[in-house]
Amino acid sequence: AIVDQIKKKKLTRPSINKNDPDITISIFLDDNKFKVYSDSSGVSLHKRGYRNKIHKAALNESLAAGLVMLSNWDMKSPFYDTMCGSGTIALEAALIAYKIAPGLLRSNFAFQQWNNYNKKLYYKIKKEAEDNITMNDKIEIYGYDSEFANIVMAIYSTKLLNLNKYIKFKKQEMSTFCSDSNKGTLIINPPYGERLGDDDSTNLLYKMIGDVFKTRCNGFDCYVFTANLEAAKNIGLQTSKKIVLKNGSLDSRLLYYPIQKGTYNKKGSN
Repeated sequence: AIVDQIKKKKLTRPSINKNDPDITISIFLDDNKFKVYSDSSGVSLHKRGYRNKIHKAALNESLAAGLVMLSNWDMKSPFYDTMCGSGTIALEAALIAYKIAPGLLRSNFAFQQWNNYNKKLYYKIKKEAEDNITMNDKIEIYGYDSEFANIVMAIYSTKLLNLNKYIKFKKQEMSTFCSDSNKGTLIINPPYGERLGDDDSTNLLYKMIGDVFKTRCNGFDCYVFTANLEAAKNIGLQTSKKIVLKNGSLDSRLLYYPIQKGTYNKKGSN
């Protein structure tokens, strides 16, 4: 209908790319009333621009940022994701810690096609965001994963963000995790079971997570984000908090396990 109206007024029919339109119009019908919206963003804002290569089960970037913000991380103690996949949680932690606006890598927004788009104002605001970036090499952020291919993807993203000197990614099994710090924050998003395809293996995985928390994370704030609450029971620790969240269509929880110093014997070595 919009294209037809344009043709009536301009006598030419505009060429429309249905997959990547310059301007997106959304119409909602509610009780015989129409609401018409013009999309100002274009590509969804959760797409930061640093994930050209991602793990098939990677978290939505906005969700990953939310997990970090819901944690008790003080940015003074180390931050770990010991099942990092393609690194989304650690990358979002870095964006927050270094005050990097999440949209800085994006090349365009839909509002730039609007007639009232103020180019001068846009670049002024963008420059202010760039000037607000505060790099700090004292902030420690680590991402570990058992799959080397995942680490390669994570490192690729750090290079796009110019953070390869600030986030330390490496191939390492969670079962061998050990930190020299007596305080830290650890957030993981382990397989829920459907990705692993074996309930017994999933239960053993979650039991291993609990064992690592007990023996290698004294003084840490540990968080597990999962949609498999049955498997999470195998962690074998009492949660201090359960935060209800959605991961796409999946009902999920961010489970908080504060590991008190001295409660368990710390084992293992670097």
